[in-house]
Amino acid sequence: ILAVIEGNAKFCKVLLDGVDAELKKELLTAHDEYGLTALVYAVIAGKAEICKILLEGLDDDFKKELLMQNTSYGMKNIAYGLTALVYATIAKNDEVCKVLFKVLDDELNKRISKKKNK
Repeated sequence: ILAVIEGNAKFCKVLLDGVDAELKKELLTAHDEYGLTALVYAVIAGKAEICKILLEGLDDDFKKELLMQNTSYGMKNIAYGLTALVYATIAKNDEVCKVLFKVLDDELNKRISKKKNK
């Protein structure tokens, strides 16, 4: 999370490229005391390049899970449902929104292709 907060895309890439898939998933789902994940910090900071780095090489199901992960753990006054997608929409950062919504668009296109091939 610290590499994301610092906005260091190169370090994020080196860190994530150097670990196996299971550890990468653990790193990406880890959250701070406020329930915020590395992806949410990248979204809030408007770091589209870091968002791409965090999402690259992940299987499609895990990407969706990461985008939809609830980030309001233990926050009594915050409504549930604050996800990376919600933060991206609130921040109104076009580049970040494009990165995140591309994941969903790719999934939608795969589902449409499967239906057409049946």
